[in-house]
Amino acid sequence: YTNIRYGFSFKYPEGYVMKDSGMGTPVIASSEDKLTPLSQYLTINARLENIYANYDQAVAALFQQFKEGAKYHLNSSSDSASVIIGPYSLPESNLQNVYGKHLYWKYKNGAVTASYQNVSQSEAKIFDQILSTFKFTD
Repeated sequence: YTNIRYGFSFKYPEGYVMKDSGMGTPVIASSEDKLTPLSQYLTINARLENIYANYDQAVAALFQQFKEGAKYHLNSSSDSASVIIGPYSLPESNLQNVYGKHLYWKYKNGAVTASYQNVSQSEAKIFDQILSTFKFTD
């Protein structure tokens, strides 16, 4: 997948579903039924708008949402930040041992974000592989 407007590309596995949100934000899932309100998909946002126009403010807002603890692991550097979540369970949806991750990369002073949540450990590994192919094209 290449997004010419926002200047990035990545690869994803054959058989996976990729949709554009209509706002330049691709959404990738292992199947159509994973594109649900439970957010069992990977999304990438490179629009650099609103709070994401300033990397430091975006990371501060991200870390404000999460606190270090058994469920969350925070990491930050001058050009990237992450929150790794899990394993955790969602009893209301019968999801057990699921994982999530929020990644922020500094780009043109703003923050490009990628995130997934409510996914199995094997799906998390595949999403991490997809993210390892992410690159800026401009």
